Amino acid sequence: MSTRKRSDLVSLCFYGAVLLLFFYNASAFTDPSDAKAMEDFYGLLNHTTQLTGWTATGGDPCGRNWRGVSCSGSSIASIDISGLGLGGTMSSQLSSLLSLTQLDMSYNNISGEISSDLPPNATLINLAANKFVGNIPMSLPYLKHLKHLNVSSNNLSGILGSVFTDMTSLEKLDLSFNSFSGDLPSSFGSLQNLHSLHLQHNHFTGSVSYLANLPLTDLNIENNNFSGYVPKHFEVIPELRMEGNQFQPYFLNRTRIFFPPLPSADKNVSHTPIVTHEVLHQHPHKKSNVAVALMAAAFSTIFVSFAISLAVYLLIRRARNEEEIVTIIMSSPSIMSPPAGSIHNSMTSMHSPFLQEINTRRCHNIRGRISFSNRARKLSLSRQYFASDLSVATNDYSRGALIGAGPIGSVFKAMFPDGQVLALKRIEVVNMELLEVEQEEFLDLVSTMSDLKHPNLCVLQGYCIDPGHHALLYDFARNGSLHSALFSKDGDSQKPLSWKVRLRIALGVAHALEYMHEICSPPFAHGNIKARNVLLDEEFVPHVTDFGLTMLSSILPTTNVDFKMFEGSKGYTAPEMSRPGSDKIKGDIFSFGVLLLELLTGLKAFDSSGTGEEEQYLVQYASPHLHDLGSLQRIVDPTISETIPSHSLSCLADIIVLCIQPLPQFRIPMSEVAEKLVKLVQKVGRQHNCQGVSSQSEPPMVDIDYGHSFRTTLSHFDPSSSPSTARATSVGLVSNVCEVK
Repeated sequence: MSTRKRSDLVSLCFYGAVLLLFFYNASAFTDPSDAKAMEDFYGLLNHTTQLTGWTATGGDPCGRNWRGVSCSGSSIASIDISGLGLGGTMSSQLSSLLSLTQLDMSYNNISGEISSDLPPNATLINLAANKFVGNIPMSLPYLKHLKHLNVSSNNLSGILGSVFTDMTSLEKLDLSFNSFSGDLPSSFGSLQNLHSLHLQHNHFTGSVSYLANLPLTDLNIENNNFSGYVPKHFEVIPELRMEGNQFQPYFLNRTRIFFPPLPSADKNVSHTPIVTHEVLHQHPHKKSNVAVALMAAAFSTIFVSFAISLAVYLLIRRARNEEEIVTIIMSSPSIMSPPAGSIHNSMTSMHSPFLQEINTRRCHNIRGRISFSNRARKLSLSRQYFASDLSVATNDYSRGALIGAGPIGSVFKAMFPDGQVLALKRIEVVNMELLEVEQEEFLDLVSTMSDLKHPNLCVLQGYCIDPGHHALLYDFARNGSLHSALFSKDGDSQKPLSWKVRLRIALGVAHALEYMHEICSPPFAHGNIKARNVLLDEEFVPHVTDFGLTMLSSILPTTNVDFKMFEGSKGYTAPEMSRPGSDKIKGDIFSFGVLLLELLTGLKAFDSSGTGEEEQYLVQYASPHLHDLGSLQRIVDPTISETIPSHSLSCLADIIVLCIQPLPQFRIPMSEVAEKLVKLVQKVGRQHNCQGVSSQSEPPMVDIDYGHSFRTTLSHFDPSSSPSTARATSVGLVSNVCEVK
C-alpha cells in the first residue's frame, strides 16, 4: 500500500511539472502577430551580425533572448537596436506591434523613407542619425500617445504639412540637421505640452509666431532662414539658441533676447538712481541709512497701493448704485506713468492705458451682465456708446444713413453732434438680451480689436453693448470700399484707380495681413479678405476691416451668417477651406491673391453674369493667362493697360501665382509678398519720377516707410537664395525671378 501511494505521488509530481512547464512555455510564447511583424522587421535589415538571437523564421522574441527586445507577457513592449551598424530599410509591419511603446533605431545606416505604419501606441520613437529620406509620414497624428520624436541627422526634406495636428501628448521634438524647408505649419501651435523643440540646421522660412505660446524650455532654431519679429515670450525660455536666421533687429545674444531701451521722452528728466551691491560696499557707513530708506520706500509703496485700491473699489461701488462709472484721471507720475526708460513692445505701447488720459464719460448701466473684471477692463478699451446716441447719429438707422449690408449686419454712417463721423456696424445677434458668457465674448472681441494697431487696419473707435444694439464703430472711409472703387457703375463716381494707386492699395493690405499673421502673437487670421472689406480714406490709403468678427460665431444666427459669408466671399475662398482644421492664414494668402487679380483685371472674384461657367470664378478664368506675357496683357483692366510697364506686369503676375497656389503649403507667407510688392512699388515710383510725370491727386511712391514696427518682417530679400525662387520654378511663372533693381 505504501509502495502504491509512493507511485501515485511520483506520477502526480510528474504531471504537475509537465503542466507547469506547459503554462510557463505558453506564457513565454510571443503573440503570433508580433512574432510575424518582428520576422518581417528582421528580413528588411542587413549587416545584422549584432542582432544576436534574431531569426527570419520561427522566431520567438519573448520566449528567447532577442537582443534589444523587451516584452510584456507575450507582447513586444520595446525595441532598442541603436548603434549596431545596421543597414536596410524600415518595416511596414510595425503597426502590428500594438503594445510597443518605445522604438529606438538611432545611429545606424537604415535608409529609405520612414514607414507610415508606425506603432500606434508608441510614446518614444528615435530614428536619429540614419539615412532616411523623404518627409515625415502624414500618419503621424494617429500616434496619440507619442511624447518623444527624434528624426534628426537624416536626409529628410520637403515642406512640413499639418503632421502635428492634435498631437497634444508630444513633449520633445527634434527635426534638426535635415533639409526641411518652407514655413512652419499652423499645427505647431497646437502642441500644448511641447517643452523641447530642435529645428536647427534646416531651411525653414517665414515666421516663428506659431511657437510663441508653447510651454518651451528648450528651443533651438539656429541656422535656418526664419524671418520676422522674435516673439516676446522667447525671453523666458531658459535654453534658447536662434543665431543664423534673418530676424528683425532687437533680438538675441546667445540664449537671451535683448530689447534696447527706448529713449526718454524728456531728456532733461533724470533717472532714478539704482543702488547696487558695489556702491554699498564702497560706502559701508551708508549701508544702514540706505537700508532704512529702502524699507521706508517699500512700506510707503504698499500703503499707497492699498489706498488706491480702496479708492477705486469705493468708486466702482458708487458707480453701481448711480448707474454710471466715473473714471479717474490720475496725474501723479509715480502712479500712472511708467518709469523713464522702461521697455515697451511696439504694438502695446501705442495703446497702453498708462500712456493715455482717461476721459470721464457716462456709460450705460449693465449691472448683472458684466463681471467686475470686465468693468475694470473697459477703462482701457475703446469708447462705449449707448443706444440713444447711435439712434440720433444715424437718424434712427434710416435708409439715408445706410452704407451697405454684410453677413453679420448693416453698416451706417453715424454723424454725432460734435461733428465726428464714424462708420457703425450694427451686429445682428440671435437674442436681444445676450447671456453673460455671450456678453463676455463680445467684450473679448472689442478688447482684441482695440489691441490691434496698424496703419492699414480700420481703427476701432467705440462699441455699444445695449440690448438689441450691439455695434462696433470705426473711422469713416471717405472713399468707400475698394469694391465700390473698382466696380461702381454710377455715372458720377470717381475716375478709375490708377496703376500706382492700385499697387499702393495692394501693398497696404499686404502689410496689414503681415502684421496679423507674423507680428501678432498668437498669429491672427482675418478669415474674410475681399474688396468689400478694404476701405479707402481720402488719400486712397487702404484700411482692412471686419477682422476678428469670426470670434462672434456663437452669438450670431449661424445658418444665415454662414450662407451670407459664403455668398459674399464667393471666388475669394481657398479650395481647402471647406475642410475642418484648414490653415486660415494660408486661406488669407489665397484671398489676397484673388484681390490682386481684381486690381489687375478690374473683374470681380465671382461674377454671376458671366457667359460661361468657367469664366464666373476669376481665378479659374485668369490663371491660364498668368504664365504668358502676351496673354496676360489681354486680361488687364483696359482703363490702366496703357500705363503698366511689361516688367511690372509680369512681376505682379508672379506674386499672384505664388498666392493662389492650389496647395496651401506652396503659398508664400505675407512677409515675402510684402517684400516683393515693396520692390515693385519702388521700381514704379522711380520710373514715374524719371518720366517727370506728376499728379496732384496721387502722392509720390518712392521712399515708402510705414515705420519700423510695421515693415515687412524680412530683413532682406535675395532672389537667388529665397525659397520663393524654388516655388517660382515649380509653377512656371512669367519671369524666372522677379527682381526689381
